[in-house]
Amino acid sequence: MLAMPILKTVVKATRKRTVTALRVEMERLGVSQADVARALGLTLGTVSNWVNGHRNPTLGNLQRVVDILRKRDPEISIDRLLKRAA
Repeated sequence: MLAMPILKTVVKATRKRTVTALRVEMERLGVSQADVARALGLTLGTVSNWVNGHRNPTLGNLQRVVDILRKRDPEISIDRLLKRAA
């Protein structure tokens, strides 16, 4: 049963790296948390929780954020975020 705690640790670390990569890309492209919240119809607190690693966006919401970022950098994708997070 040692495998489950190790798996949970790996998943948690991957999520943390993904939200860090998301934050870095938002900063690089000059997209604020407020911009994302407004575009997605969410509260600033929700987006702040994602960017600060307190909560994780769903894959669908992550794609929606990437779609926003893509307006400033057509090369951005979830794959790119995940590669940067690796």
